[in-house]
Amino acid sequence: MDRPLTSPSGPPQRMAELDLLRCLAILMVVTLHTAAPLLSNPALVGTPAWYFCLLLDPFSRTGVPLFFMLSGFLLLRDPRTLQVAPFYRRRIPRLAVPLVLWNLIYALADAWSARRPFSPLEYLEGLLDRGCYYHIWFIYLLLGLYLLAPFLKRIVDHASGREVLVLIGIILLPTTLLPLLEGLSPIPVRPIPAMLEGLTGYFLLGWLLGSQPPRPSLRPLIYLGGVLGWVWDVWANWASASPAGVPLPSASGYRLSHYLCAAALFVWLRARYERRPVPAAPLWARLSPLVFGVYWVHPLILTWTSRLTGANWTPGQCLLFQFPATLLLSLPAAWLLSRTPVLRRLLM
Repeated sequence: MDRPLTSPSGPPQRMAELDLLRCLAILMVVTLHTAAPLLSNPALVGTPAWYFCLLLDPFSRTGVPLFFMLSGFLLLRDPRTLQVAPFYRRRIPRLAVPLVLWNLIYALADAWSARRPFSPLEYLEGLLDRGCYYHIWFIYLLLGLYLLAPFLKRIVDHASGREVLVLIGIILLPTTLLPLLEGLSPIPVRPIPAMLEGLTGYFLLGWLLGSQPPRPSLRPLIYLGGVLGWVWDVWANWASASPAGVPLPSASGYRLSHYLCAAALFVWLRARYERRPVPAAPLWARLSPLVFGVYWVHPLILTWTSRLTGANWTPGQCLLFQFPATLLLSLPAAWLLSRTPVLRRLLM
């Protein structure tokens, strides 16, 4: 039996495996942002470094889905989420304030890097158009999910697991399932427009797999789905790549393969903690509070570490240097932010 997911009164208890999942997710995100430029470079197609990034890519693209699933699991099982106004007052500023300030930081950094004056108008345009840097879109979408969370919780509180699964299928139909069918069809297949952001499915899937864990007999099928999703994306990226271009079909966040990989990892890692004692203070429990800070700061550090590589460095050497350097510098940067009360409130 799984441990109780909610406490009789007040917020749910902390679960160590979720801290580990959160740390794994940020590791995947940093891997993605380090390896993607190499994988998408047509000049590197067929090199050992390119094949290595090809094998990493489906795994690394599971990081953001895991973040959505963790948020859905934690928020939709918390009774406080039902209280709309208090929930908004507690949660929205914690995303909105860092969103405004980190957009400003990245807009200033971009202007400094390009040696051009900072443009308040460009900053405002970026702020109102899903961010001034490539990774910030995730926070905008998470903010939208926070707005939906009280109402999604009312749904899951009064629906069976099968009904929630049907709802996930309805959400995925126009954004994930019909595009898959269209790829096999000689004619467009778009009878239904998107009724809800397709990535909302991860939010609900996290709650479903966390609060109603699959039976042990079903888990091998879920794991097999994850392996097939990984193989599918590796094959799709490999088959479409050439020296003329690397389109990366797996880059779409709506792909069914991402759902399969994320579900398999989520279920597998949570299952590892069944009937197993959890250490009192595991390393990942101490690192988990830093994850949000690492997410915000790591592209700045990745840009800096990429400039330290020389023209005579091989792609493999660049990757093996940039990834650990970015991660090891992002962690203390996030720790310093977390230890400074004003910065913690404003930036984390």
